[in-house]
Amino acid sequence: MGIGLAFGRSDIAIQAFVLLMINVVCLDAITSIPVLYLGGVQLKPLQIENRIRELTEDTVNAIIKTDHVSTDIALHNRDKAEVFVQLQVLESHSDELPFLTQRVSENIEKETGVSNKVKAVLFQASIYSSQAKLPT
Repeated sequence: MGIGLAFGRSDIAIQAFVLLMINVVCLDAITSIPVLYLGGVQLKPLQIENRIRELTEDTVNAIIKTDHVSTDIALHNRDKAEVFVQLQVLESHSDELPFLTQRVSENIEKETGVSNKVKAVLFQASIYSSQAKLPT
């Protein structure tokens, strides 16, 4: 398109643009969707993972106050998953961890129908600051 415009040939620019649109429609839209589908890429597993991640964070935040929640999910199929949760907290909540993993697992199974195994790791963070006077 640029060469056609640079030489002042609008017919070449229009033909180049039409070719670009044909490539976009045919190569991207028409052929890639069936290839991805036949390759097993589907939207449903991604929706399940996102829902599990959302449920996990909501359940954790309802039980204990965290600074950060990280959730990794291994979705084996539509009916089975492993969930690994990393929690960063300021106060120790190690006594609540068994209850927390059980509650997260129950909520995931109830809301998504996916049987699961939840593992959680709790990292306690300590924050310190100083009141040193800075030079002016």
